[in-house]
Amino acid sequence: NTVQNVTNTQTSVDSMIETHYGYDVLGKIKIDSIGVEQYILDSKQDLALEYGVTKLYGGSINNYGNFCIAGHNKSGVFERLSELEVEDTFTIIEPNFSETTYRITEIYSVEADDLKCLLQDDEKIEITLITCENASTTRLIVKAEEVQK
Repeated sequence: NTVQNVTNTQTSVDSMIETHYGYDVLGKIKIDSIGVEQYILDSKQDLALEYGVTKLYGGSINNYGNFCIAGHNKSGVFERLSELEVEDTFTIIEPNFSETTYRITEIYSVEADDLKCLLQDDEKIEITLITCENASTTRLIVKAEEVQK
């Protein structure tokens, strides 16, 4: 019995898909420690959350400011976000496949109407991950900053 390695041949493709279920793709988030690999969709529609994670607020990906990403608390998406710890890292992949690593700086819960986590700080490159918890009465917030090369 031999096991064949099947590889994804992307030799002719030098960028990731541009749309996913009709939504523009801004990039991809990869959190290996909890098994997350999702396209970041450019939409604030609830329906878009069925197909990936979405840009909730902020400027452009991997840029100065606070890029806020929302995702459902469900399997394969942000269900295991609460397992992350400060100092853990994850990757944001741009459409041209360049990768930026982020280190988690804070993890906390807020009331559903508390939007302070969306505040912008143009002095640093920051990602904020947001998901529902406690039957959608609170939000789990994971803040991370770019790891300087």
